[in-house]
Amino acid sequence: MGNTDDRQDVGALDDDRPRGLVQATVPPLDQDGLTGAMVGTAAFLVAFVVCWIRLGALRAAGYADWLWICLTGAALGIVGVLYISRRRRKLAANQ
Repeated sequence: MGNTDDRQDVGALDDDRPRGLVQATVPPLDQDGLTGAMVGTAAFLVAFVVCWIRLGALRAAGYADWLWICLTGAALGIVGVLYISRRRRKLAANQ
C-alpha cells in the first residue's frame, strides 16, 4: 500500500474553477419548444394511423388500447402546439 500523506486534497486541485452547474455558451435551438411539440404530435398521429390499420392484430395480441393511447397523445400534442403558438404570439406582441 502507498503512503496516504502524498495524496493531494481533491478539492484543492481546481480552486479557481467555478463550482456548481455551468451554463452552456451556445444558444438554444428552439426557445419555446414548438418544433419539439409539433414533431411529437406528428409522431403520435402517425402511430395512431398505423395502430388503426393494424387494429385487428393489436386486438388479437391484447394491445387494442394502444390506439387510444396514440389518439390521446396526438390530442394533447395539438393542445400543446396551440398553447405554445398563442404564447409565442403574445410574447412577440409585447416586445
